[in-house]
Amino acid sequence: MAERGKLSLEQARLKVEEIDKERSAFVWKIFKKDVGSPSNQDLVINTGGISIENATELVLAAIEKKLGVSLKKNFDRHNEVVDTKNTRNQFATSNSLH
Repeated sequence: MAERGKLSLEQARLKVEEIDKERSAFVWKIFKKDVGSPSNQDLVINTGGISIENATELVLAAIEKKLGVSLKKNFDRHNEVVDTKNTRNQFATSNSLH
């Protein structure tokens, strides 16, 4: 966000905090759910100790279990076009609500 918005790191941090508060308020207002509570998430992954590839496998497995579908074939077919280094950086620095 700092590079994209041409902000200092401190300004970017404050902007991210502001956006997070707005998202949290919206979710509370509409759904009466606390976005910070792991119990309100389908899956929480600490990516500090595993690779993006392993995290992706966990996500795919959870989706397959929840929806009763097989995604592995589609993932393998499209996996070679993913820039894992760029994805890892985006994944590690993103703070989004899903």
